[in-house]
Amino acid sequence: MRPHTSIGLIVLAILIVLSTSSARARPVDGGTTSVFLPLTAGDGQGKHGLAWSYVSRDSNAAADYAVSWYYHWSVRPVSGVNAQFVPMLWSDDEQLKASLLNNWDREYCGFMLVANEPEFMTQADMTVQELIDLIDWVAVQYPCAKIVAPQTHVCWYETNPPTPPCPSLTGERFTVEEFIRTYQLTHEGASPPIYAWGLHYGNVTYWPERLAGLMQTLRVPQRFWYTEFNYCSSNMEPFREWLEYLNAEPLVERYAYWTNMQETDHCVLADYATGTPTERGRTYASFSEFP
Repeated sequence: MRPHTSIGLIVLAILIVLSTSSARARPVDGGTTSVFLPLTAGDGQGKHGLAWSYVSRDSNAAADYAVSWYYHWSVRPVSGVNAQFVPMLWSDDEQLKASLLNNWDREYCGFMLVANEPEFMTQADMTVQELIDLIDWVAVQYPCAKIVAPQTHVCWYETNPPTPPCPSLTGERFTVEEFIRTYQLTHEGASPPIYAWGLHYGNVTYWPERLAGLMQTLRVPQRFWYTEFNYCSSNMEPFREWLEYLNAEPLVERYAYWTNMQETDHCVLADYATGTPTERGRTYASFSEFP
């Protein structure tokens, strides 16, 4: 075989490999090889979502609030819902990891939420190294997935202490800066393999001024999902302003209200006794991209 022919075949083989890799790495909101196929409202790319609690009691929540996506701290979707489901690996518990592997194909290229408030002992309760190990595990098991991590409270960083102070949450273990520093120290300077920062923002009455500092701190990737936030005031105008901001801010890719229903919580979207959307719920629904 002539040398230039051999080189040509090698180049052709490389191009085929690159083409296959590129096709596999594309965002697949509209089609995925996972066990569960995400159902979408519109094109499935909307920001407006729901952290869905009391699923069985409030079975129409996704439709009531016109959400394009939802999650509920688990790996299995709710049957028959016309909104994209995003699975969550809540912690590094071995049973949860096994459930993820059993329910989602390794070729899954969609979004995946990893860890739920790992810095707090009352939630996922993880050390910084455990969190790093879990994210690395997901990246190995699902190399095409877009990891959104680590669903931590907005107070979880060192820059500019908050005013007013953060809520008193039990057992804060580490900050986001420590997580980034530790990851880079143990991975030869590389950044965590995450697609977007997953954040919990608390009551938005108190926190909008924190956003600029937060985005400055979390430089890579410059992409955010607010996977939990709520609003507890009876005055809907600041809530509307916040939702307008979330929809307009290009760095905020998605957001999800928590929670739709809870017996003793006055920040909910629906009345616990009747399931009827509250004024807050109706306001939230009005900001959907898919009314």
